[in-house]
Amino acid sequence: MSAISAFFDRRKDGDLQPVIGLLILAVLGYMPISSGLLALKNDDIIYFLPYRYNISEIIRSGHMPLWSPYIYLGFPIAGDMQSGAWNPLVWLLSLTGKYDHNTLAFEILCYLFISGLSLYKLGRELGFTKLFAFTIGVSFMFCGFMTDSGQIMSWVACASLLPFTYLYFIRLLQAPGAKNAVKFALANLALALAGYPAFFIINLYMLLVICLVLAGIMIARKNLLILKTTILWLLLSAGLFLLTGMVAWLSFAEMLPYYNRGHGVSLADALEHSYQTWFGLTAFTPFAHTWEIPSPAGDSGIIRNIYFGILLTPFAVYGAVIKKNLASNLVLTITALAIASSLGNEIPVRSFEFRYLPLMNSFRHPANFRLFVIIGLLLLSGKGLQQLYAGARDSWQTLRRLLLALIIGLAVFGIARLVFYPLKSYPEPIFKALINHGLFNAAVIINILFQLVFLIAGLFALDRERYRMYCLLSILNVILLAQPQVFYGMVSSSTPGSINSYIKHTTNGFPIDVNDQPIGTSQESKKIDNYGSFKGLATFYM
Repeated sequence: MSAISAFFDRRKDGDLQPVIGLLILAVLGYMPISSGLLALKNDDIIYFLPYRYNISEIIRSGHMPLWSPYIYLGFPIAGDMQSGAWNPLVWLLSLTGKYDHNTLAFEILCYLFISGLSLYKLGRELGFTKLFAFTIGVSFMFCGFMTDSGQIMSWVACASLLPFTYLYFIRLLQAPGAKNAVKFALANLALALAGYPAFFIINLYMLLVICLVLAGIMIARKNLLILKTTILWLLLSAGLFLLTGMVAWLSFAEMLPYYNRGHGVSLADALEHSYQTWFGLTAFTPFAHTWEIPSPAGDSGIIRNIYFGILLTPFAVYGAVIKKNLASNLVLTITALAIASSLGNEIPVRSFEFRYLPLMNSFRHPANFRLFVIIGLLLLSGKGLQQLYAGARDSWQTLRRLLLALIIGLAVFGIARLVFYPLKSYPEPIFKALINHGLFNAAVIINILFQLVFLIAGLFALDRERYRMYCLLSILNVILLAQPQVFYGMVSSSTPGSINSYIKHTTNGFPIDVNDQPIGTSQESKKIDNYGSFKGLATFYM
């Protein structure tokens, strides 16, 4: 276990400044949301807002959020795993007033900030310096998964909490005891209640793989006492997890038989929205996928982007190959499993999981496995940065070669695109073509030029051993390239004010005052006809 202890060296000192920095960047980097200028869209508006509004009104009226008469013909809202009925943050926000679009935007900004904080804390736990942990934290906060998934709040919520489960898992392995067992249980509870159970199920199997590997090593080294102690505290943590969430588990279990997916999905559904290998282009030119992208039928624009920062890419490669130890091998194993599972119907791994692993037949979107890929690559990037900081000359030479290779490769790829798709083939100048027609190849060329500027600046910083400058360039790069995706995947042309105006027309309290006749004929419900989908009063009730 000495290798694990060495890699999991904990370094704690004042973290206030990086945390404040993460908060500021979350607000500034997601300005279209934090400013209140543009409204969120799609599932955030048509599902999460009305459900959270109902839950909030029930809580504010002094009741448990068990049932709502305003969804369908009455709905056991506590049994809907994605509704947020048992989400602690939703409960806290409900105490601040009526849940409207401003509350919704604040909630998703909280998750985005927590995502950066959680990976920052995990990086610090792994022994990274503040600067390097901060860099990977910001990169996670603005990575392709976050900007792609912004219109599905529960995905962002789960992603933001995922690193905490590994943080407290590591601490429990280091120091088995009640304190760390409780924290590990609560981290898993938060993930399970965040609203999308697929991530909890996947993470459970990833943790199981790690546990089996570590158990095998302890048995081989005859550390049976340590193994028994660790298993005991893991079981106690699991028991606490089950006990503290018992009300939620019972609510979900009661509702599951009435769900279409309550008994699992078909294999075809489970493979829907698989990650396609050529989407890996987004690791280098994420801006391109925002525009009209040539794609086979069945693809969704919210499952493509895997960008985590082009200036971190050489460090991820370097971190994967240098000074391998048990911990880095575990990160590589989890990352490889996630890549294989994300490819869905391209290779048989996801089909195997569907057929033989319990609960792995209960969700769709294999491309969501890329969340684990991004986290793994960022951790390997942190390891590479840390190795360079240690001052090894061979590290500097290797990373410089990797950076040069990336610059040359990207430039060659751009030239090849121009050869096969010359500028004269565009109906108008390249920037106008991009704006007016959203041409994919125009977007690729512009993105390559943008990336080459950052890569050359990064090489300059690396040559002069200005690691702070290099990290700042990486942070600026990932924030800037997130902006097109924010407009594409997170916000609409509507304004929060237009949505909030509907909500303000509703009566206060829960249920509405006039409840002695069917909802559809109630005079109060007729007054808020325009509010419709936000309250859950579907038009066919009217």
